[in-house]
Amino acid sequence: MRKTYWIISFFIAISFSTGHSFNLDSLLIKSIGGDQALTSLKDLTSYQSKGEVTLNNQPGTFIQLFVPPDKFYLEINFPSFSMVQAYDGKTAWLKSLNGQISELAGMEKKDILKNLYLESVSYLIENRFPGGKEYLGIKQIDSVEYHEVAFYPFHTDTILAYYEIKSGLRKMIVNKLDIITSRTIIDDHREINNILFPYYTRGEIEGVSFSTVFEVEDIILNQPVDLKIFQMPGNNTQAHYFPENKDKVTIPFDYHNGHIFLSATINGKKKVFFILDSGASSNIFNTDAVDTLDLEIVGSFPSVGIGGFEEVALIKIDSIHIGELSLYNMVAGKMDLSAIASAMSNGLEFGGLLGYDFLSRYPVLIDYKNEQLTVFN
Repeated sequence: MRKTYWIISFFIAISFSTGHSFNLDSLLIKSIGGDQALTSLKDLTSYQSKGEVTLNNQPGTFIQLFVPPDKFYLEINFPSFSMVQAYDGKTAWLKSLNGQISELAGMEKKDILKNLYLESVSYLIENRFPGGKEYLGIKQIDSVEYHEVAFYPFHTDTILAYYEIKSGLRKMIVNKLDIITSRTIIDDHREINNILFPYYTRGEIEGVSFSTVFEVEDIILNQPVDLKIFQMPGNNTQAHYFPENKDKVTIPFDYHNGHIFLSATINGKKKVFFILDSGASSNIFNTDAVDTLDLEIVGSFPSVGIGGFEEVALIKIDSIHIGELSLYNMVAGKMDLSAIASAMSNGLEFGGLLGYDFLSRYPVLIDYKNEQLTVFN
């Protein structure tokens, strides 16, 4: 259940497949506001936008910062949790909804860089990020014709962008991430310093009941920005506690059928067992195990698993005690894991999965022979 990230971008196009001459740069320059807009973008020293965000009907606020050519920061705040995604020019990082800081790699880092390629206007301004572009012709979508353009950030993945025939405005972006196809609808373009900025974007995932809407309230250009905000901070969360004067704790576990089973107590009331699962990006609680605890639901997220996408409720946990280790004030997912529970029964009620959100908090040492998990402070 990883986040998916919601970023305002610029896009482009080139050459009719029919063989007719087509000036791609003219369309691209028109889409951002014309020649004066391009000059302003080349001289841009910083961009800041803020406004309201709605994630599957959950209202919140956001702030986004961009310093050319390669520094990016997006912070999204909801009443019960917040998230940050950023890039400092070398390192992509994430602050999770539980306050955990982690470096991003692979597909997630690539996704940030693809958006930075577009936001930095690298397709029109030389000596920024490398990439390519191709005009694909006229495409009809929902009875409306658009210019269809393929972009190849870093000459790798493909992003499709769609421009209105008459106005030249970019109206839609289609992006494929692994098994996910996302679509971003773009509207309400307004001019600031000759540049056309979209004040409304709506992100959707194909085949899933999921949407993220960003509505910009204010845009500020060329203001000083403290570059420290882009740097990955250390993990200083106090949401976990070790016994006094200890720098490590050893927790016994049961190992069978290829899984690590840990005994734990939720909110000091209910003893259950969890499976330690490094493949789960977040901690997921089994619905049957927590429904009797009257836990607060603070939102929801789409999650992808073996069966495809599923809406996952987010719940607030006061405490989890695992041996001598205690975790406090956690936000976790809740979903029906009864199929796993029936297959993994070992005498205790199945509480769920402890995933990356748990493992990213500390260095751990797994001793399979002696069935012991050592967690370091």
